[in-house]
Amino acid sequence: MILSAHQTAYLPWLGLFHKIETADRFCIMNGVQFSDGDFQNRNRIMTRNGVIWLTVPILKPGTQLIKDVKINNTVNWRKKHWDSISQAYSKTPYFHDYADMFESVYKKEWDRLETLNTHLLILLLKILGIKTQVVLQSDYPYKGTKNDLLIDMCKICACDTFMFGSQGIDYADIDSFKLNNIKPIFQDYVHPVYKAERFALYVSVIDLLFNCGGNSYDIIMSGGNYYEM
Repeated sequence: MILSAHQTAYLPWLGLFHKIETADRFCIMNGVQFSDGDFQNRNRIMTRNGVIWLTVPILKPGTQLIKDVKINNTVNWRKKHWDSISQAYSKTPYFHDYADMFESVYKKEWDRLETLNTHLLILLLKILGIKTQVVLQSDYPYKGTKNDLLIDMCKICACDTFMFGSQGIDYADIDSFKLNNIKPIFQDYVHPVYKAERFALYVSVIDLLFNCGGNSYDIIMSGGNYYEM
């Protein structure tokens, strides 16, 4: 059984979905520290004028865990995001196949960043047909930090393999995993190039969906593999 994990992310990029699909279980890391300026509350889309950032504004009471981050709804970010998305993609081949589903997200007010991101992730997984079991870190009594936390997650989730992202090789304590009878594997993902009027690497997965529709899953998986150490 393979476990993978990642911090909650807003409208994630393609590689995260390969990482989720490769695993049997995926843990949303919401019990770790929020990192302002990361992809937890923002991501990029491709517009007629180039790549732009969509950022969910947050209230900033100081250092906080991801699960405690509240959205700043005093600004009308939802209208701005949906207007930007619809203006950027309204003429793409498959925009109208998915537009209603995404528009409904932006019609609802969201209190916490984690709730918004989890809802969007589950929606995207359903659209892509990915059926990996998704769990929240906060729903389990995981203990430890860094590598020890990941090892404990594997034990509690009854998984004998943990899949790191491509940068995991820089911080993984491989010996600790092996001493605990857990095999570490590492994602090897090369961003695929797909047909789009305006193409850019490392933008949100919605760019792929609106441009390629039902072929999106195969395109995502074509870029990925993993390796052992």
